[in-house]
Amino acid sequence: MRNLFSGGFKDNRHLAFGFLTGILRVARESIFSGLNNLMINSVMDNKYSEYFGFTPDEVREMVKYYGAADKYTEICDWYDGYRFGKSEIFNPWSVINYFSNECEPRAFWQSTGSNDIIGEVLAEGVKAVYKYGVAFSGKKVEVTIG
Repeated sequence: MRNLFSGGFKDNRHLAFGFLTGILRVARESIFSGLNNLMINSVMDNKYSEYFGFTPDEVREMVKYYGAADKYTEICDWYDGYRFGKSEIFNPWSVINYFSNECEPRAFWQSTGSNDIIGEVLAEGVKAVYKYGVAFSGKKVEVTIG
């Protein structure tokens, strides 16, 4: 990986700016490594918050493009509700799959992860189970992180 980062980002005279994206934070290395001088932007930052998913305006454009303008409210009900930084964001995986699935709403994210969180919640005890149980009761739950 060191050679990739060094050759691709640091020593590349044809590149003025590099953008590395992913779901895991990359550990910063020393000045002698192939990867340093990083600026890390997360979903908590305002600067790039609108790029962590689809904005409402982008989803409105998508429903027009696919001839499904009457489905905007349904998409909001199913896939809206994220707030990254100052941006309201729709789940991109689910929105894309919604259109690919003939505008039939489903929990598309369901098969993309594991059930590890359930074990963690159960391990925390009865209070935690009750707290998270509200999320499964069908009621709206608003959580602020950070």
